[in-house]
Amino acid sequence: MRSLPLHDLRELHTSQLVPLLEQLWADHSQGFWSVARRPGRRWTSSIAWAQALVLSSAPLFELILWIPPETTPQLPEKELEEQTLLLNHYAELFQTLCPEAERTYVRRLHDHFEQQEAFLYPHMETLPYVDRAVRELRYEHQGLKKGLEGLAQVLSQARDGKLVKSSKERLDLDFFHLLEHHLEREKEAIYPAWVFLDPRVDKSGNRLL
Repeated sequence: MRSLPLHDLRELHTSQLVPLLEQLWADHSQGFWSVARRPGRRWTSSIAWAQALVLSSAPLFELILWIPPETTPQLPEKELEEQTLLLNHYAELFQTLCPEAERTYVRRLHDHFEQQEAFLYPHMETLPYVDRAVRELRYEHQGLKKGLEGLAQVLSQARDGKLVKSSKERLDLDFFHLLEHHLEREKEAIYPAWVFLDPRVDKSGNRLL
């Protein structure tokens, strides 16, 4: 397991954060962790000297794994295909209003939950500093499972011609927005961090040992 230093910068004013992080990178160019107050949403996108894997993000606590910019672990192809299906087929449910398509979608999402809970999250919890991020992901699973109840209700209303616009908009916000956020974090931070930190895992997420 790759061991990297953690720098707790929560007492630092956000205006001082980027210059200090760049200084720290000069001393730890193989990677390091930081915890700090968040300067703003997606503020790391303008940084070129390192790649920021944002595992947990809140105004007063943002956990980031900084890794070399040339290191770009990718989401395994199977997982990427699964994410694409979950995101793209949501809109199709309301276009076709097909009960079988709904059952397939719900089954696919539950399979995703079970695979992550049984495999990815237990492995991630063996890595340093990642426990809060995994805990948040588990909470998101709970929210998405609850959101599936709303999905069934809204689709039923749509089939009966009784769906009102506000109900669909609320489902989009409460369920689909959470799903987008959840899958994005897995794709952009969780899997890359796992592959980077654990030498027993290759870039496809397969164990080498």
